[in-house]
Amino acid sequence: MKSKFIYFLVLTAFLSASCAKNILVNYKSESLNTSNIVLKYSKTSHKTKVLINDALIVDGRQAKSVTIRNVPAGDYKIRCTSSSGLKKERLQITMGVKLDGMDETVVKDINMPIQNGWYWVGVTSMAVWPLVLIAGYTL
Repeated sequence: MKSKFIYFLVLTAFLSASCAKNILVNYKSESLNTSNIVLKYSKTSHKTKVLINDALIVDGRQAKSVTIRNVPAGDYKIRCTSSSGLKKERLQITMGVKLDGMDETVVKDINMPIQNGWYWVGVTSMAVWPLVLIAGYTL
């Protein structure tokens, strides 16, 4: 009975975990005379939102990077936001990008805010509580 309960806890934790992804988005369907924009985050971005000229491209995803393909030539205003209870402050960045539409790839590095003290409490409790539960069931 104890092993089934522990197996259930481990399986639930595994299935409820969400992994960060490299998100790929097409801005336009045709790829002639277009460029690519790559947004690389220094750490995993939670609840990521990306807007290009106030048009929502990515909404509420967990991301390592965002690649926007097939962006026509022109000047663009990119706004990136990310909110998480584990960060000390909310990420809000606005940047300008000028594309010439010649199959270029523009890479923008985005530095994420530092974690606050509750982040370390959460990480420590994730390591300690399973040990406490296992020790309690084996005694």
